[in-house]
Amino acid sequence: MAFPVELLPDVREHLEHFAGAGRDGHVFLGPRGTPRAALIYQHMVNGRDREIADRWGAMIRKTRSDVDS
Repeated sequence: MAFPVELLPDVREHLEHFAGAGRDGHVFLGPRGTPRAALIYQHMVNGRDREIADRWGAMIRKTRSDVDS
């Protein structure tokens, strides 16, 4: 799965606090995670994961720069 490098700190934090334990632990736990994981998978199988990750990264950069201003 491709995701923007800008999101890496947030992914690491999520894994530390919310994901299941161990190498085979679930990344998305609970009722809010299931639909989101399904949507991400749908985008991946469409072959658009890199394009989506790039756009998502741009949105993150813009949001973070707006907050820092």
